[in-house]
Amino acid sequence: MLGELYANGHEVQPRRRLDLRYDTRTVRQLLGTRAGEHCWRASVGEGRPQSRPLRDALDWLAAHQNEDGHWDADAFGDECAKADQTACENPGLVSHDVAVTGLALIAMLGADQEQDMGYPFFEDEIDAGTNWLRHQQDPDTGLIGTKVGHEFLYNHALATLALCEAYYATKSPLLKRTCQNAVDYISRARNPFGVWRYEEPPNGMNDTSVTGWMILALKSAERAHLTIDSDSFESALLWLDEVTDERTGRVGYTDEGSRSSRIVGANEHFPAESGEALTAIGLTLRLRLGQTDRSANPILEKHGDLILRVLPEWQAIGFANDMYYWYHGTLAMREMGGAYWDKWAAPMRIALREGQRQDGHERGSWDPKGPWGFSGGRVYATALMALISEAVELKAQEVEIETALGGLGYL
Repeated sequence: MLGELYANGHEVQPRRRLDLRYDTRTVRQLLGTRAGEHCWRASVGEGRPQSRPLRDALDWLAAHQNEDGHWDADAFGDECAKADQTACENPGLVSHDVAVTGLALIAMLGADQEQDMGYPFFEDEIDAGTNWLRHQQDPDTGLIGTKVGHEFLYNHALATLALCEAYYATKSPLLKRTCQNAVDYISRARNPFGVWRYEEPPNGMNDTSVTGWMILALKSAERAHLTIDSDSFESALLWLDEVTDERTGRVGYTDEGSRSSRIVGANEHFPAESGEALTAIGLTLRLRLGQTDRSANPILEKHGDLILRVLPEWQAIGFANDMYYWYHGTLAMREMGGAYWDKWAAPMRIALREGQRQDGHERGSWDPKGPWGFSGGRVYATALMALISEAVELKAQEVEIETALGGLGYL
């Protein structure tokens, strides 16, 4: 990570090779030295071009936030009426307000922390959103949201991830207690010697999709120096080994090599073969949980090669869109880097551009065309695609920073 940099006047000496994937603030401090500023300007120019598509996406989210701070999965169109605009279409399910609020906050936090990207600040929106999520927490159990249906743990995981990211950025003592209680609930929901699915207390069933969000939330909590159950990480790796088909590299949903789930009457017309979301989740988790040596872990490249067989492609009419897969695929390929990232990022950029609405009050958003669009709606789709856009831009920024640092002799 980047914390091991020490400055002495204008001389900054890294103790080890910089990891630019997670936190560029210290690098920007480094480049704030006279020598660094000179090299930076020579390398990338006087200013960074702003991404209009990402600005539009974040502006759309800001315009559709309820005045109490939350994003309404099914009634976000009410915000259009307040602006004397025709209501935006494609609502999600009423049960997902907590989840889509978490996703929208994560997107805004990502833009707000990367100030050099030239985006507007979203301090008011972030404050309102985090405050709303805090007040959705049960003070006795730590659960964020209500314990209704089988998706409540998805909601809780996304809310926890958003709040831990906000706490990492602000170190607010109010958020610390909320985050710790949310993390403790995640620990109680994990199956002993297993991972997660839909129940708390757990009933012995596990699945890769819920587990992916839980581990991302716990890794964010770990980065924020909260107390976590580190046994969860080892259990997650053991689960991935159990559900991975070593021949194909495919990570399964609830058993070895099984495909993503579909719901009869809702999204079974979206072929599961059009995505490798679970494999992407598995690859991201393996890398973030320390399995980074490809020679010692050949399954990493099997995962990566399988993902590259199903590249993003926006279809205005068709059933190949899968934003859930694209988000997790982007995380995984960014972690893999190199040729894996290059082969993924090019079609991902095209899909982002081709799918983004350019008309009316829906300008900046994405139609929720994909297997889970019926559930999350337009807010879900736009938040996910904004997060993908940020990842694509940040990866480009990393390359520029590496070029600048290389000129200074730090890499």
